[in-house]
Amino acid sequence: MGTQNNFETNSEEIRLFPLGLVLLPSAPLSLRIFEKRYKLMISECLDYGYNFGVLLIKTGAEVGGGAKPHSVGTLARIVDWNRQNNGNYHIYAQGTKRFRLEQITQEKPYMMGKISYIYDVQENIDGQLLSNCRELMRELDSLVSNITGEWESSQNVITNPTDLSYAIAASVGRPPLVAQYLLQIPTTQERLERSLPILQEQINLIRTKLAKNPGFQRYNLN
Repeated sequence: MGTQNNFETNSEEIRLFPLGLVLLPSAPLSLRIFEKRYKLMISECLDYGYNFGVLLIKTGAEVGGGAKPHSVGTLARIVDWNRQNNGNYHIYAQGTKRFRLEQITQEKPYMMGKISYIYDVQENIDGQLLSNCRELMRELDSLVSNITGEWESSQNVITNPTDLSYAIAASVGRPPLVAQYLLQIPTTQERLERSLPILQEQINLIRTKLAKNPGFQRYNLN
């Protein structure tokens, strides 16, 4: 039995933003834009309705150019923004869908590349796995809300398995290479399987911290 291809056949060229973080589908992204090249890129995105791709930097730095990115990233759609008097931007974006960078086609004034979009292969998800993931997400949400005093997130009511897998990846994807690892997994089933022990480990870590510091009110999850 052959393996189903999870790449769309059509490719396109998009603007790319190498960063020291991983954007996951449906996750929010807040960025302050101050470099001239990226101010130009974002102004074009705003003027013409373009989206841009976010890629985790493999080598190099965010500022100054020369960064080499990983090949799998996420398309970002700008949902809100403001422009300051000095021309800098503060943008709010949301991850939409994954892509693979096939070729860098431009590096100046900003990076562009030819990409192919990636989708999760349709499959039957193990029911017990889904139940375990949802239960652990509820527990993590409860622990975090008790510590921070904030309301529990809406992640515990996500019904779509693929959306749930990305929500879990966003919750446990620290350091960024962990999130990149989860982003690159081709199927929802495998992403949930791989995320589950990381999710349990994070819960155990928070429990241990709270047991050692019962009066502790806020815990840094990074």
